[in-house]
Amino acid sequence: MQYHFIVNPNAKSRSGRSVLNIIKPIVEEKIDEYEFHETSGPGDATEIAMMLTQNPLEKVVVVIGGDGTLNEVINGLVNYDNITLAVIPMGTGNDFARGLKISKRIKKTLNRIIKMEKVIKVNIGLTQFGNDDGLDYETYRFLVSSGVGYDARICEINNSSNTKSFLNKLNLGKLSYAYLGITQMMNSKYGDVTIELDDGTDVFVKDFIFCSAHNLPYEGGGFLFAPNALCDDGYLDLCVVNNISRFKALLLLPLALKGKHIGHGGVNVYRCKSVLINSKRRLSVHTDGETYDRQNYIKISILPKRIKMIV
Repeated sequence: MQYHFIVNPNAKSRSGRSVLNIIKPIVEEKIDEYEFHETSGPGDATEIAMMLTQNPLEKVVVVIGGDGTLNEVINGLVNYDNITLAVIPMGTGNDFARGLKISKRIKKTLNRIIKMEKVIKVNIGLTQFGNDDGLDYETYRFLVSSGVGYDARICEINNSSNTKSFLNKLNLGKLSYAYLGITQMMNSKYGDVTIELDDGTDVFVKDFIFCSAHNLPYEGGGFLFAPNALCDDGYLDLCVVNNISRFKALLLLPLALKGKHIGHGGVNVYRCKSVLINSKRRLSVHTDGETYDRQNYIKISILPKRIKMIV
């Protein structure tokens, strides 16, 4: 079995480089066929994954980085049948690893990957953009969550913020999410939207704040927005927040760290296989924290048990 390690050396303020130095001797000792692929900028992991999966031989692709690097890889895969994915978490949020209880202990996780101790098939999420005439734009894949509105706006700012890099150097990267969560909540204005579920249910959402569609329970570096989300059940778990004061919404944020926001007024949860979100105002959108041009017609859906993952 071939092992390919896709490494983001700049993950968590260049900690990815130190991880590479730790795992190389173990890999050289225990794996016969292996190759390391380092990324140097955005999009590199996608191109590497595309190149690797054009070869029909079975292989294990190990991502050393955060949710963003993993998202790039999943969007580069040409096919899923000959690939088994694994991750050594080295990002700021690490919501994928958190959701699947993958250890941050580097050597422990690497040994589990080498032994392939537990392999499951996980869902892949799809986010598509378009208009009332159809979904004629590109499709983006995700493994953790896709969000529209407030949570995506935080990702937009955080991804371009110098504050995130500074706090990462102090091992306090999560504080950037918390800080932006407070400031953006007070400034958020998104209007009304309509949500259509695959079972035909139409929901008019007044004073929309955000909708997050989950394959795994966490997003934003540890917010448990969808406590019941499972990555192998073929469903999305939606968390929709609307029609509450910004002050009350801020009070719900710390509760969401433990999933205790569920049941409060203004928080609605749904399970579905796909959802259409339609808004007159263009809204921020993210997949696994990666952001795009703002959209007003968004479809989010799920591909059940689509790819093998070592956990």
